[in-house]
Amino acid sequence: MGNTNSVAPTSDARVEKVQKRLHLTTEDLNTLFLRFSKYDREGNGMITREDFFTKFLEEKRSFFGDAMFNLVECENEEVVNFGEFTEALTTYCLFETNDILKLCFNIFDTEKTGFIDKDEIKHFLLMLHGGDVKSNGRKGLEMIENSTRQDGRVGFPELKELHKHFPMLLYPVFRMQNTLIRESLGDSWWKKKKAIAAEEMRLERNKMRNLDEVVDEKELERQAELLEVKRFMGVVKYYLMPWKREKVLKKIKKLKKIEAELQAREEFEEAED
Repeated sequence: MGNTNSVAPTSDARVEKVQKRLHLTTEDLNTLFLRFSKYDREGNGMITREDFFTKFLEEKRSFFGDAMFNLVECENEEVVNFGEFTEALTTYCLFETNDILKLCFNIFDTEKTGFIDKDEIKHFLLMLHGGDVKSNGRKGLEMIENSTRQDGRVGFPELKELHKHFPMLLYPVFRMQNTLIRESLGDSWWKKKKAIAAEEMRLERNKMRNLDEVVDEKELERQAELLEVKRFMGVVKYYLMPWKREKVLKKIKKLKKIEAELQAREEFEEAED
């Protein structure tokens, strides 16, 4: 029998992080906690990963499923608390197709070389299908086997191409996401959150792009100042006495200020006449 408490704990740091990131309401949190509590058999605020996969998702536990929890660095390999459950679930539910494919790839590309052994990806795909790959899927496995690379490795672009032509091969990892979405807060809820997340990401990219432009402008301004310093000091002194550059720059700025004040005074006197 699961935990009968229906009020989600909000003092957990992971829960607070997710609540802030996704703007979860109290009702949202309580809904997630009800889903979690159903499988908290001991009533100790923990569920086993085995129950999460076999009962909540109705899937066999696999190292891909464990990779979802590894994304959020869970403390225990066999049980998860509500905070870990919430962070892992919401992270994976927000993933787009490319993110899921990247997770599949990174399971094997542990050294971040950009390549994985084709035998590893074939073993992974067979594992996803319980060793029984249908005829169309077998064509996909043949595509991997007949890869033009001579070193027996597969790159991420090739995995994307594989998914494009044989989507059923990786369907189980997308089915897991669909189940999580449906059994947690529902399709329409997640569709709205994904749209909001995409817009926030777009705004963040624009912000970073504008910041880069500001940095570029400051860099150009700095280079122009150093060019003036070089002209003032002369090439030899500029390179042999670099510690004097900032002092000379201050002197140049002071002279420019005086020159601007004198010019303003002259213009004022001419206007008076």
